[in-house]
Amino acid sequence: MRVSIFSSADQLPPTRRTQSFVAIENQAVAAEIAGFSTFWLADQWLRIPPRLPLALGLIQKLSVVTNRIDLGIAIRLPPESLWERLLNELQHLNDFSSGRVRVALDMRDPGAAISSTAISDLLDAMSGRLDAHGTWSLPHRLTLFADPISVITAGRRGLGLLVAPDDTRHSRDLALAHYHEARATRPGWVTRLLSVAVGADPDEVANLRRQLPLEAPLLSSAVERTLVGTAAEITAQLTIAEIADGLDEVICALAPGALRPTLPLQTLDLLGRAVLPHLYTAPSPAYW
Repeated sequence: MRVSIFSSADQLPPTRRTQSFVAIENQAVAAEIAGFSTFWLADQWLRIPPRLPLALGLIQKLSVVTNRIDLGIAIRLPPESLWERLLNELQHLNDFSSGRVRVALDMRDPGAAISSTAISDLLDAMSGRLDAHGTWSLPHRLTLFADPISVITAGRRGLGLLVAPDDTRHSRDLALAHYHEARATRPGWVTRLLSVAVGADPDEVANLRRQLPLEAPLLSSAVERTLVGTAAEITAQLTIAEIADGLDEVICALAPGALRPTLPLQTLDLLGRAVLPHLYTAPSPAYW
């Protein structure tokens, strides 16, 4: 199973965006050094964005300070008038980063009626702009958030599927079953996003439980519980998730560090040193 890192691109108000980027840049560089698969970004999540995501600009900056790690962006489907600009920007970023861009597209609750033909054309164009159309890497490069329609679309097109953290066990099982049935022999890629906080010892774990908001929105208006524990406990929980959901990738969202600004980097360091070695396996040739 591949292990990736998630960070919000909209952590601070506009007047402090430079400070926010420095924190994100440090996390991306640390994630690459530690051997994580992808560094994921997202912003503008609780409403339909009237503009292109800020994360697009951050990815271009991160592609300069990193060399190997893939750079992912989770995107809510913007208004149709922005689609061409979005496609052009993704193509530019993918070329600029030497083909390291990944996209997770959320088409849940698009806000306005959009024809299935328009969606189909968008997915065709996005696949082509990422230079993954018709290749085995397509499900890794282009992923759809799970919903009753998208799981079928992703399976039939050989795209990846991202299970959002607000999905219940039942809805997750149903989505995965429909996805695998729809994709049949096509390549696939299943990702799950989770919020994680790691303590060096039981005492630090107890402190984390007292200090952190254990339930917080994560790419959804719903609240999700953060996985909190020692490295061994987090490894066990992620291993259970890998087996139960047949995961190819888990994206670990670093616990917020409002009370301790260094907490995200400390969490990333512990994940890299004590958890990642027990979870990482090389990808199956079937996906590439």
